Amino acid sequence: MKIDEVFESAADEKKFYLREIRKCKDPVYFISNYIYITTPKTKDGSSKFNLWDFQRDCIKYFEENRFNVVLKSRQIGMSTLVSSYILWLMMFHKNRNILVVSIRREDSADLIDKIKYAYEHLPEWLKKIAKPKSDNVHTFELDNFSKVLASSTTKNMGRGKALTHLLIDEAAFIDGLDEAWKSVWPTVSVNGSVIVFSTPEGQGNFFYELYSGALNNEGVGSGFNAIKLDWTVDPTRDEAWYKTTLGGMTKRQFAQEFGCSFLLSGDTVIDPEDIQRLKEGILNPEAVMGLSRKIWLWKEADLHRDYSICCDVARGDGEDFSSFVVMDLNSFEIVSSFKDKIKTDEFAELLYDIGEMYNKALLVVENNNHGWAVLQKLISMKYPNLFWADKKTMEVIEGYVDETRTDITPGFPTTPKTRNMIITTLEESIRNRKLKLYCSRITEEMDHFIWEKGTPQAKRGKNDDLIMALAISCFIKEITFNKLLTATNINKMFLKTFSSVKRHSAISTPGDIGYNIRNSILGKENSLYTTRYGVLSDDEMRELLGREKKKEEAPPKSVKRFNPFIKI
Repeated sequence: MKIDEVFESAADEKKFYLREIRKCKDPVYFISNYIYITTPKTKDGSSKFNLWDFQRDCIKYFEENRFNVVLKSRQIGMSTLVSSYILWLMMFHKNRNILVVSIRREDSADLIDKIKYAYEHLPEWLKKIAKPKSDNVHTFELDNFSKVLASSTTKNMGRGKALTHLLIDEAAFIDGLDEAWKSVWPTVSVNGSVIVFSTPEGQGNFFYELYSGALNNEGVGSGFNAIKLDWTVDPTRDEAWYKTTLGGMTKRQFAQEFGCSFLLSGDTVIDPEDIQRLKEGILNPEAVMGLSRKIWLWKEADLHRDYSICCDVARGDGEDFSSFVVMDLNSFEIVSSFKDKIKTDEFAELLYDIGEMYNKALLVVENNNHGWAVLQKLISMKYPNLFWADKKTMEVIEGYVDETRTDITPGFPTTPKTRNMIITTLEESIRNRKLKLYCSRITEEMDHFIWEKGTPQAKRGKNDDLIMALAISCFIKEITFNKLLTATNINKMFLKTFSSVKRHSAISTPGDIGYNIRNSILGKENSLYTTRYGVLSDDEMRELLGREKKKEEAPPKSVKRFNPFIKI
């Protein structure tokens, strides 16, 4: 019906208005016939909002379901649709209290502007249903006591407000939304309704949890209706559009902007496809250990294999966790993992016991502030295979060192330089499918391990404790262990021969105690050695090591081993 149409009588005009108002109680009819939107295609920059089929379906979903979460492509008119729906709610319902939330308050205000524009372009007779009561940048209120408020995301968002409707725009990109949700959800969960919509931004955010939970009816998404709208719902987009658009961006960018793909849209350090592949190999642990049941084990120690235990140490009462992973250095396989809040002295004792269990595994402790306390405890306990580092050269050479030296330090030094090295090694090990991993706790951390301003780190509110332990493990395996297998076997015999040398594996340089013996075996030097058998020449040393080697290669006798594992 044209606004300027002439009626034969005032009665006919009144009947028409009443009839149209009744029809407008259907939101699809109201929007299709009376909402105008901005467009560059017309002279006055305005045109009627002609709904596409998927937009009509969305309005139907909004009416049928109190809680909706929409995974959408960009530029399909969702914000225009939602603003039109909000105006309908305000016009035909009294006492609606609507909160619109976006990344910034200015972004929320843009949606308010769309609502105002649509209201201003309604016919005058339709505006008489509800007239503006207050109008500013962030608020629009009608005289039927329905109003909409624009807000940014804060921890107290919506707290204390009797909200009837909550709309969250671009939810995947809002930092801290999980915390803000705790304050706003109680206000709308009883009698209100919620519409959350966004393009995807990987799997490490609240929007992903909400949408995936809606699909599976679990977690925070329980009770939500999931709606997916990729680029194909727009009838103006065809194969030619797809090829043209894809040609101007990467596959990952297209997936985020138009493809509705959580898997390809994230900025995780580990490629999402690699994370998904690792998840497909997850296994329940064969056994658990400890009172807290936080030590997970997939394989017990094999006497013929070498192991490393790499760990990340936390204070024990803060936000972070202490963690370790046990790697079979022969198969590049994670056979055990741990993650829990534990005191540093108790963690040292636990590491000692696990190390003994796994054939006196190479124990690598990150020597940060809290790790130093663990290292000192392990040194006092005389753990027989501790990792040391050279302070100057950082050259990775395994050897046995004198712990009284001042140029070495126990533990693995995590600096900006070494952090990049170990993360790079981790990514390469996963991408090249070398690493064997069964632990769901580690893949969960990978979902939230992202690039933040060029730095790999856990997303806010998440942690990367197991990932750092795993990264150090991969570095030790690829850089240290693979290059020094022969030296390791010689060092084992050297330990038995020299009573005065304590055993430590180290990042060290030539000149360390224990370095000459390797060169001697390789025929590079001649020297005398003081042993428990007295002073021996080079030839006598060769004969002695030959005897020790035969003992080393002899098949081990069966030994009854205490098994502290609690079977699941």
